[in-house]
Amino acid sequence: GEAAGAQGKFWEMYDLLYAKQDDWGDVANPLSRAQAVERFMGYARELKLDENKFRADLEGNAYAANISADLAAADASGVNSTPQFFVNQTMVENPSYADIKAEIDRQLAQ
Repeated sequence: GEAAGAQGKFWEMYDLLYAKQDDWGDVANPLSRAQAVERFMGYARELKLDENKFRADLEGNAYAANISADLAAADASGVNSTPQFFVNQTMVENPSYADIKAEIDRQLAQ
C-alpha cells in the first residue's frame, strides 16, 4: 500500500488488497515472499504503476520503518485487528452500527 501510495495510488491499492485478500492472505497456506511479490506486482500492473519503482520499493523494504511505526502505534492503543473503531479514544469492541451509536450516545450523555 505504501509503495503504491508513493505513486499516488494508495487507496486504489488498499481496495485491491482487501478485495483480493483471499488470494494472498491465507494464513494456513501462506505464499512465499517471491510469490507474494509477484502477486503484488500484478496489482501494480493493474493500477498502471511504475513497475520498476514499485518492485524496488517492495523488495527494498522502502517503507518498513513507516509500517513498524504504525504497528507500534496500533499495539500501544490495543488494536489487534482491522478494522477497529474508536469514539473519543474509546475502542468499540464490536464495530457494528448499533455499538458505535451506543458509544456515541453514552459519551454525549456524560
